[in-house]
Amino acid sequence: MTDLDLRYASLRLLIAPYQARARTESRAFLAWYLENVYRLEPSSAQDAVCDGSDDKGIDGIYVDSMYSRVDVFQATVAQNDAKKIGDVQVKKLVGTLEQFATADAVEAVARTTRNPELRQILEDEDYPVAQLVRDGWEVRGVFVTNAAADPSAIAYLESCGANIVLADREAIGESYVPSGHPAIVSHPVSFDVFGYDVAKYLVGNATVVVAPLRATELVNMRGIQSGGLFDYNVRQLLGKTSVNKDIVKSVKNQREHAHFLLYHNGITIVAESVDTETEGRITIDNYVVVNGCQSLSVFRDRSSDLSDDLRVLARVIQIDRSSPLMGLITHHSNNQNGIKPRDFQSNNPIQIRLRNEFEAKFKDRIFYRISRGEESGLPEVIDNELAARILLAFDLREPWTSHQTYKLFDDLHSRIFARPEVNAERIVALQDVYDVVDAQLRDGELRDELLAKYTLTKFYLLYLTAGVLEDDAIGREFIRDPAPFIQEANGRDRLRRCVDSVLYNLIVDLKAEVEERNEAGKPFDFKKDLKSADAARSLAVEIRAGYKKAARRGHVDTFENLWRESSNLPNSLV
Repeated sequence: MTDLDLRYASLRLLIAPYQARARTESRAFLAWYLENVYRLEPSSAQDAVCDGSDDKGIDGIYVDSMYSRVDVFQATVAQNDAKKIGDVQVKKLVGTLEQFATADAVEAVARTTRNPELRQILEDEDYPVAQLVRDGWEVRGVFVTNAAADPSAIAYLESCGANIVLADREAIGESYVPSGHPAIVSHPVSFDVFGYDVAKYLVGNATVVVAPLRATELVNMRGIQSGGLFDYNVRQLLGKTSVNKDIVKSVKNQREHAHFLLYHNGITIVAESVDTETEGRITIDNYVVVNGCQSLSVFRDRSSDLSDDLRVLARVIQIDRSSPLMGLITHHSNNQNGIKPRDFQSNNPIQIRLRNEFEAKFKDRIFYRISRGEESGLPEVIDNELAARILLAFDLREPWTSHQTYKLFDDLHSRIFARPEVNAERIVALQDVYDVVDAQLRDGELRDELLAKYTLTKFYLLYLTAGVLEDDAIGREFIRDPAPFIQEANGRDRLRRCVDSVLYNLIVDLKAEVEERNEAGKPFDFKKDLKSADAARSLAVEIRAGYKKAARRGHVDTFENLWRESSNLPNSLV
């Protein structure tokens, strides 16, 4: 259990960043849950929530392609901290799941609902839910609440046969782990190794035990679901990773279990207590797993498919948690496993060059982070993942791809960073533009709160800003080389003030376009349209034309006028 407080007064503070006028309190709670407990990325969590009326009892849907599963969410917030959830509330979710019993039933929901977000999820081009049901995908209900479940709810779920996960106060508390909160799991777990050879070595002050452990017993280790078991693996703290499909396939096929030892790389456990004195048993306590997150997560999720024949070769290292070896073992294990494209690129000469540029030109002021988990005491930190998304939206004019973070340091890395114009000054200047966008959205300049809080909106506004600057003489100079603008005294402040004025008018035009489409009966579906290159470009053409017309009539200030009117204009631009 964590110290997470889900009492109503605390919950309101917890979900405040997820609330908006068009979103109910329970759906704000669901959005928080999807991001912080279910572990989706922010844009995916937002996409999964069905805001609006006529939702057919469905608060959210997430299609999990890894497990061929459709999760259907219902969420409820208890304002009375003493209130418990009974079987009546859970039965409502059972009734909702009946709408997913057949493909025809799902199609009927999509056809009859007046909720555009629900329809969009059900009719998604890549994963149409009706077809997934037709193909035999699993449909699971997830009931999310800040209240505790009473015995009647638990008894009903055990007897009704419905495929439902209860995420009540206790379950959420066990699953939730605050980011950056490393922990040693203190909960003894014992493994049956009778009949198997167990190797034991003494390496300096550390004892190493190597043995084949049953998957059915490995899942008894605390902290698998919450991620707390893997807290010393820094990369695992930074988000939900994809699970190896071959492991899932092998676990589901029980005929493969006896051979699992032959082709699985094994896991590494570091524990303060390792007891091998009892014949045929190994007992550990105060432990973490530094290699094996993917496998153990699959075992936990597919526990019903496990058998005693499925064993994994485990290396159990007994050392004190304060030992310097703890950090070395963790570091080297993480360097050899679970590497993401971004980790590979942290040693790329392009990123090292940018790091060196920042140190030379912004020494003691700005730190350029190129590896996950790096910390700095400098006043400003610019993360290269955010920089990649900003450059993608502003320079390459592809905001509709900016949410696909897995591509940024893979096939898009060279396009984004390997350009002569990409240097430290450019990244700093565009970060300033991004910060202005972020500030205006947080200040409520965009009336539609759901659109304002949508992740892609920031990058779409960057894209609009770049388009408007392209039509402006000094704006084009900025796009070509921002360095002179920020090198002047107070240059960064001047840049922010000028962009702030331009952006304010762009947001006015964006609001007008959205309202006109809604009034015409063709509502702007931002969750879909901001991911569509054609739809996003089409909207940008209208907004850009409106801005140019207003500028010609003198109704808005251009970037050129704003910059010239500000003090200390660079001589080259006068």
